[in-house]
Amino acid sequence: MINFKEDLKRDLNVFFNIKEFAQEHEIDGKTVIVVVNDDVLKGFNTISQYNDYTEGVFLASKTIYAKKEDFNKKPIKGQRLRLDNKYYYVELVKELGEIYEITLVANES
Repeated sequence: MINFKEDLKRDLNVFFNIKEFAQEHEIDGKTVIVVVNDDVLKGFNTISQYNDYTEGVFLASKTIYAKKEDFNKKPIKGQRLRLDNKYYYVELVKELGEIYEITLVANES
């Protein structure tokens, strides 16, 4: 008989199905299946320690959802992370069961 935790872990395969929600992306040189949300936040430099305060530069943010098992260790705030050959800084990491919700930020113009 499957217990509740095993049942939830099986459901991850639905969320991380590349035919449904997820896509393959490269994170720090490793190909992983993640869900990327680019629409979380785009605004002027006001909320991050990575502000440049240069006119015409804005803070780009995206949130990724990834299986914990795809990381050697939990990402931490301030860590530099390469997503698809573009560097970001980790702004926030939340643990949602077997998933990391990782908010990434970068200055763009």
